[in-house]
Amino acid sequence: DNILRRGTQITLYLREDDKYEFAESTRIKNLVKNYSQFVGFPIYTWQEKSRTIEVEEDEPVKEGEEGEPKKKKTTKTEKYWDWELANETKPLWMRNSKEVEKGEYN
Repeated sequence: DNILRRGTQITLYLREDDKYEFAESTRIKNLVKNYSQFVGFPIYTWQEKSRTIEVEEDEPVKEGEEGEPKKKKTTKTEKYWDWELANETKPLWMRNSKEVEKGEYN
């Protein structure tokens, strides 16, 4: 369910020749991050993510052996889509001066 529960959802329609450059979710995320980094409200982008899950699988019984198959735990990487906050950086002037490092002023 990729519909936002509240707020404004923007749908991007692309020309055929721009389809490959701007259709990647990481490209859109980077554009939003660059140009909306200090916007005062949250901007979420629909991103592909992955997580590692543990799965129990039955080991096949070898010929000549009896008994139940043994359970073997393996890890698999599962991909899924979810909303990700794209503009989580607070501007320097809104942060506590004690939290800001000297390198960030440059």
